[in-house]
Order: sequence, then structure tokens, then C-alpha cells
Amino acid sequence: MTDLFRSVRLLLLPLLLVGAYYGLSPYFLYISPPWLELLPWVPYLFAAIITLLGWHFHSSRAILVTAIILMTAHWLNSPQLQDPLLHQLLLALVPLNLVIIGFYREQSLLSMQTLGRLLLVLSQLALVAWLLQFHRSELEPWLQLQPASLALLSFTLPYPFLIIISHLLIIIALVWQYSRQPHLFECYLIITVGIMLWLLFRSLLQLQGQSHFDQNLSLIQQQILISLNLLLWITAILIHSHNMAYLDELTGLSGRRALNQRLMALGRRHTVAMLDIDHFKQFNDTYGHDVGDQVLQLVASKLRQVRGGTAYRYGGEEFCIIFPGKAIEQSLPALEEVRQNIEAAQMHLRGQQRPKNSKQGKKMRGKTNGKQKSVSVTISIGAAQRQPKVNSIKQADKALYKAKENGRNCICY
Repeated sequence: MTDLFRSVRLLLLPLLLVGAYYGLSPYFLYISPPWLELLPWVPYLFAAIITLLGWHFHSSRAILVTAIILMTAHWLNSPQLQDPLLHQLLLALVPLNLVIIGFYREQSLLSMQTLGRLLLVLSQLALVAWLLQFHRSELEPWLQLQPASLALLSFTLPYPFLIIISHLLIIIALVWQYSRQPHLFECYLIITVGIMLWLLFRSLLQLQGQSHFDQNLSLIQQQILISLNLLLWITAILIHSHNMAYLDELTGLSGRRALNQRLMALGRRHTVAMLDIDHFKQFNDTYGHDVGDQVLQLVASKLRQVRGGTAYRYGGEEFCIIFPGKAIEQSLPALEEVRQNIEAAQMHLRGQQRPKNSKQGKKMRGKTNGKQKSVSVTISIGAAQRQPKVNSIKQADKALYKAKENGRNCICY
């Protein structure tokens, strides 16, 4: 259910923009002339913003996607696109390159990897131009190949069978990639592939005389849709940079910077709780830092479920929970519930007989044997209610030290 909610949340902004586009598209012809003259330049303005943000936040993949979007927009308006064979090649190459970018790792914009990837995209342009000029007679029959069984169908395919198969494979790759990494980049990449395919396919229908779109309206719609697509990538870079600054990558909880901002915005009535994993350094020395990271993730997953509060990672093995609008007496039951849940949680350590194959490892999850060892941890909690001219974090920290002196695995205030 959590993954489903996350997926729906990621799709919310794209769906809103696409809905606004379709809702307002009948009125695009009524845009005043001064704005119409500026409209073709909007994608380039957004692309410049993406380049600057991508340079600053090391988001080279977004810049590569932007480059392909701009190239596609240029081709859609180029007289050369009246060549049906060129159009069919674009239908194959544009989504394929977008999917490949989805499998890249982020690199610096001026790194050899990023420059090589950009060179790969540009080299395809030269290859297409060379094929069309010198090998058109061989290329066209090959591209039109299709199974003999399709001749029995009562309708004709809108474009070559090989391209349709490649699009199906691309869709499968995108879905598989998103199922593995349901992140913002992967979500927006699916949206971008869909938009580019729709624009190219509609342009092909117009070229074949099968579309009744008004040419002026079609051009305006194209420019607006591409601008909205680029706007998505601007928001993607900003959201990603915000997450890097405010979210803890290991646990997924908000970090200390987000906590400090939250404290400044709290009202006069609130409770702060500081939490510390008991004997965590000794645990790390015994089992290793990898297991220690798993413990931090386990504790974070329990803290994320706290009733009436919001959990933050303060640093190291320390966490903080904010209860806005609540007195300390109202917060204690939720803190005690969290303490008990963490104490009861068991984490099974990977044994030496653990299979290296990930699929076999998944099948063994939840199955214990005599050789498998389980570990558990406890937490100490210090809580403090907001008082005038008193630092709530420091008060909760003092209460935390008191809990440690009282034997740990308890709550003090």
C-alpha cells in the first residue's frame, strides 16, 4: 500500500499538467499574438534553466533527456520530417535513447561518461543522415519487414511492425525499471517517453493525411506540451535537490536541517523526544557497519509509524520525534509504543550459507534455521515539553542522558 501511495503521489503533478493541457487546449487559438511569438522560445528557456540546475546539482541525466526533447521538437518542425522514412527512424530512436538514459548512473556534467553519452546521441544523427543518403534503398525494405500472418488482418498497421515490437519492449523496460526504482526520475521518464511518442505518432498521421488537426492549433499544442514536459524536469531537479538537502538517504527520514526548520515553525505547545539506540557502537564493532545500517533502517521504519508525531534522524544513532500541539502526557503513550515495537523487532543476520542468488535469497526471507542468528536492539528516550526561553532539544537531550543513567531501554522526562 505504501508503494502504491508513493507511485500515485509521484504521478500527481504530471497528471495535473496533462489534465490542464487537455482541458485548456480548445482555447489555445485564442492566445494573443505577443504570447504566440514568445511561445516557440519557452522550451529553450526551460532547457537553459534545466542545464544550469543540472550543472549545479550534478543531474546530467536530466540534461540528456532535455537534449533529446529539444532535438525531437526541432525535428517535428523541420521540413526534412516530411520524409516518412526519417519519421519512422525517429519513432524507433527517440524512445530507445530515453530508456537507455534511465539506466545510466548520475555523473558530473563534464565527466567523460556524460560527454560520451551525449556524443552517442549526436552520432546517431550522423548515422541516420548517412543511411538516408547512401543506403535508403536497402534500409526501407528492411524496416518494412513484417510477419506474413499480419497480411490476414483486416486493418493495416500505422507504422512498421519492427518499430511496434521495439515500442513494446521499451514499455516493458520502463515498467520493469520503475518497479525496481519507483523514483521521481523513472516516473517522469515514463511520462516523457509517452509524450514524445504521441507527438511523433500524431505528426506521422498528419504526414499520411489521416489527421484532421488544424495545423496552427497543432503547432501551438506541440510547443505547449513540450514546454510542460520540460517544466516537469525542472521540478524533478528541484525536488531531488531538496531531498538531498533535507532527507537522510539511509533511513528515508527527514534530516537535521528539516528538523531545525520545523522547530522554528512550531507553535507554543509541543513536545520533543530524543532517541538513542542503546550500545550501538558496540553493536557496530561486533556485527559490522553493514548490519549497523540495517539496524538504523529498522528503527527508522518503526519511528515512521509513531502516532501523532514526526520522526527525524538527528545524526549517527540519534533520532528525534516532534509532537506538535501536544503536551508531554499526551505524547508518552506513543513513545512507549515505539519503544516496545523496537524492542520486540527481530532482525535475522545473513548466515554464511546464505545463497548469493538474490531470487533464492528472497525465498529464504522469514525462514529461520538453527544456524541463523537473530538480533534485536533497544532505545532510550528523553522527552521534553516546550517551555518559554528554553531550548526543547537540549531539554530532551538532558532527559535522554537521564534515561541512559537509569539503565537504558526506558523513557525519562
